[in-house]
Order: sequence, then C-alpha cells, then structure tokens
Amino acid sequence: MKKASFWIVLSVILLFSCQNDSQELQDARLDVEFTYSVENQPLDLNKMIYTNAAGNELEITEVQWFISDVVLHATSGEIVSLKSDHLIDFAYYIDTNIPESQIFQPLNGIEPGAYEAISFVFGFHGEKNESFMYTDFPESAMIWPDFLGGGYHYMKINGFWKGQSGLRKPYNFHLGIGQDYGDEQGRMNNFLPYSCNEKTMSTAKTSYVETWPVAFIDNSFAVTLPLQAINLQSNKKYTLQINMDIAQWFEAPFIYDFDEHGGAIMNNQTAMRIGIENGRNVFSAKWK
Repeated sequence: MKKASFWIVLSVILLFSCQNDSQELQDARLDVEFTYSVENQPLDLNKMIYTNAAGNELEITEVQWFISDVVLHATSGEIVSLKSDHLIDFAYYIDTNIPESQIFQPLNGIEPGAYEAISFVFGFHGEKNESFMYTDFPESAMIWPDFLGGGYHYMKINGFWKGQSGLRKPYNFHLGIGQDYGDEQGRMNNFLPYSCNEKTMSTAKTSYVETWPVAFIDNSFAVTLPLQAINLQSNKKYTLQINMDIAQWFEAPFIYDFDEHGGAIMNNQTAMRIGIENGRNVFSAKWK
C-alpha cells in the first residue's frame, strides 16, 4: 500500500512538472531595455554640452532610478505583471554606471497575444517605499533620509551646471518623498545635514520644532506608455525599449531653473513638484 501511495504521489509531481515545463516553452520572453536622450539625441555623459529651457548649461554624470509595479497590457484587456528576479520582485533599479542594469529581464514569461501598452510606477507608491528593504549596494545607496520622509530615492540625476554666475557648480536633482512644512518660511529654514547622527537630529528637531515637517508627500506617479500592438508568439524573444528624455525633466510643462532652486532639492517640495509634473512627459516606449 505504501509503495502504491509513493508511485501515485510521484506521478502527480511529474504531471504538474511537465505541465509547468510545457507552459514555459509556450511563453514568449521579453527584455525591457532602458535608453536616454536629450532632445532626440542619445545622452552623452560627463560633458557640459546641454542647455535647458531656463538657459542653464548642464552636464549629466549619472542617472539612477527605480521603477516598480511594471505591467504589460494586452489588447484583450488582460494585464501581465512583470516580476524582477531580485528579492524585492515588484521593483527594478536602473543605473547608468551599471550597463547590465539597462536591461530588465522579467522573471516570468509572457503569454502569447497582442500587447498595446506598458505601465509602471516611477519610484515606489505609498507603503511599498519601505526604509531598509534593500541591504546591498547599489540599491541601498538610494536610501532617502527618515527625517525627509524615509524610503528610497525615486531618482538621482547628478552632474554640474552653470547659471548666471558662470561658475560650474554640482547639482543633485533628486526626487523622492516630499515634505509639507506648513509654510514657506518653515521649508526654507529646515534644511538639516544628511550626515547628522541621532544627537544632532534631536537638537535640530528641537531648534526647528515649529518648522519640522507636518506631513510627508508621496511624489510617485504612474506612467502608461502606448505601444504599436504586436502579437507576441510562443518561444520567441522580444525587446521593448523605454526611453527617458532628460531635457523634459526641466522644461515641460514647467521650466526648471537651477538659478532659482539651486543644486540640492531633497527638502524642497516646490522644486521636486516641478520635476514630478514634468516627469509625466519624460518617457516613451517602442518595440525594438
């Protein structure tokens, strides 16, 4: 009887294993490739060759960012979530310093069919932006200070700029959770050192108790990019390209002026909000 039970269990396991293998063979495979441009030309790093709509000269040294909740939309109305092979499987990190990060290879296959759009969240939405969920570099280096809202940066664009003074200055165009200080003067007075320890934090908070953030603001946003509908076929591999137009962060619908906002904006919701609103026009997608 025990032998019979053993063979029955083994047969069931083999049956489901074969079914799973068969499904994997039937699925299409997808690569998502990330590219960068400035006014329809490929991004050229580490060169002071760009001028934004405000007239600031710009050099871009690196772009580091997260997307999450990536979904492919079928013409049938079905949606397919694209999972990362990382421990945090709902998000993916992209970094111009890490060439291999420019290709996102979803862990799951794609059911054959016609697909007409891809969507994702820029950054992390709500409670998914949890502090210290990443323990390894480079994702861990994207931490957003707790006193500014916690969690992680949505994006860092770092580089140098020249404004009206003509001086070459560093900038950190960093987007993440915003802060509500209750009034404009409070916002301007509340900049705290990023390297502060617990004692410094306590002293600073006491000194600026009237201007400590009264609330934090989720600046993440959803992006849906239309695609020319094509039929993905079984056992074939496809590449979908998502492009970020860097210039758009600074020009539409609102002109972003480094002379006005300076080179560091992590505690400046007014400046970050311009970036967030402009960010809705930054991305495009196509089949490669």
